[in-house]
Order: sequence, then C-alpha cells, then structure tokens
Amino acid sequence: MTALLTLLGVLAACAGLLIAVLLRRRGGSTEHAEGLVLERARREQAHRDRTNFSSVNVRSGVPTTDNHHLS
Repeated sequence: MTALLTLLGVLAACAGLLIAVLLRRRGGSTEHAEGLVLERARREQAHRDRTNFSSVNVRSGVPTTDNHHLS
C-alpha cells in the first residue's frame, strides 16, 4: 500500500511540475529580430508543406521513382 501511495505521490508531483511549467510560459513569442525571422520562415515552410502534401495534391500528382508503395 505504501508503494502505491508513493507512486501516486510521484505522479501527482510530476503533473504539478508540468502544469507549473506550462503556466509560466508566455505563449512562446519571440522579441528578438532573429527569432522573429526564424518563426516566420518556419510558419511559411509549414504552410508550403500543408499545401504540397494535402490529399488533393498527393492523389492527383504524378508518381515519382521514390513512391515505392505505388508499385
């Protein structure tokens, strides 16, 4: 019984620590110019990836040599 209570106590402490860390964050915004440029580049790359790999584009595209699952 002691082991079970210890396990639950450790899990509760971990959960509390995670909640505290998440609440302390400010939303991940960047104040420096370099960070803003990196965030913008990542956001644009994510948009291009969502567009290029959407189900419409993937299904209507021409198969390439690296599409081994199509053979």
